[in-house]
Formats: sequence, structure tokens, C-alpha cells
Amino acid sequence: MKLGRRSTCSFLLLLLSVALGLLYFHNWKHSIPRASSGLWSPLLSEPKYPNLTPEPRYAHIPFRLKEQVVGLLAQNNCSCVASKGKGFGFSLPFQRQVHAFNFTSAFGPEELLAATIARDQEYQAFQARVQSPADQILIAPANCPLQYPLQGVVVQPLKTILVPGLSLQASEQEVYQVNLSASLGTWDVAGEVEGVALRGEGQPELTLSSPELDRLNRQLQLVTYSSQSYELDTADTGGKSAQALGVG
Repeated sequence: MKLGRRSTCSFLLLLLSVALGLLYFHNWKHSIPRASSGLWSPLLSEPKYPNLTPEPRYAHIPFRLKEQVVGLLAQNNCSCVASKGKGFGFSLPFQRQVHAFNFTSAFGPEELLAATIARDQEYQAFQARVQSPADQILIAPANCPLQYPLQGVVVQPLKTILVPGLSLQASEQEVYQVNLSASLGTWDVAGEVEGVALRGEGQPELTLSSPELDRLNRQLQLVTYSSQSYELDTADTGGKSAQALGVG
């Protein structure tokens, strides 16, 4: 009687082992062409850096990238990437898996183009419904003589952006200087322009000065702002001033 029970248990264990082995082999065999079944596993690529191309009038002015700051700007981008496997053909119940599906494979070339245009139109209509005039970027003219954004500049909590619209329009002077201050974040530059002196990088107050107006304006195009606040829907009333120092 005991021998019969042992034989039955051994047979059941053997059957279970064979079933698990077949399941593993089946999943391993079909895990190789996973991309063709709709699971998107894109190749690793370089992070998408922001456009730092200067205006044509400043194209002749070189600058040196600050990799650390540019890296913060690149982190604002996101992508859908599936979790990498651990060498198994299947995921265990306690393993967290992230799946990304490439739905573009379900469309033909013409259908994909039409769907992309339609989705873009839907998004634009949605933006028009939810946005208010206060969300649009408004640049103050260079009457003070600093040009700067009045409203519409949005930065996510603990993220970094390039500040748009900064420019100094002043008559010929010996030295040009711009002072920037913030209460909820810090200033920095994505690149350093030769001939421009910087003071206060990575701090709430940043001073930029140069004897050449074009170089200073090129440097202003590379100014970044980093949010240091966790609070949503808050506004930083930053201060700014410009000085043009003549010959004494």
C-alpha cells in the first residue's frame, strides 16, 4: 500500500516537472520574436537633447556645453520601454513587469499617417479647450532694456527648462550686465560662452556680464531654470535687472 502511494506521488511529481519544462520551453521559444507580436522593445538610443541652435545672428559665437545641465534638460523626455527579462521565458507572479505595445504595427502606411494627423488635431482641440490666455507665453519687450517672459513658462516640479525670450537690447556701452533672481528655484546655463562672466550658477541669483552685447545675448539663450519646489500650481515671481555700464 505504501509502495503504491510512493509510486503515485513520484509519478505526479514527474508529470508536474515535465509540464513545467514544456511550459518553460514554449515561453522561451516564443520570447525571441516578441517584437513581431506587438511588444515594443526599441533599441537603446541617446537621450534627446534640447535644441540649442542659435539665431543666425549669433551663429558665429561658440560655446562650451555643460554636460551636467544639458543632461537635466534631456531627462524631461520620456519613452515607453518594456521591461527586460531576467533570462526566463515567463514572468513570475511576484515580479513587476512593464509592457509597451507598438500600436503603429496595426495600421498601414496611409492609415498610420491619417491616424497621426487625426490624433494631433484632437490634441490641439483639447489644448484649446483646457488652456486659457494666461497659459500662452508672453514676452515683455526690451524696454527696461531687458526682454523676458511675463507668463506662460511652465516647469514641472524638480525639473529643468531653458528660459525662453531672454534678451538685452541696449545702446553701446563698456560692460553689459544682467541679474536674475528666483524664490522657488535656481538658475544655471546649458553652455558657457567665451567672453561672458558668470556668477551664481546653480543658485537662486545669477549674474551675467560681458563687454560684448552679442555674446551676452547668446549666453542668455542658454540660461536654465530648475524648480526646487514640490508644490504644484505655484508661480515663481523671479526678479530681473539689467545694467549698462559706460566709461567712467
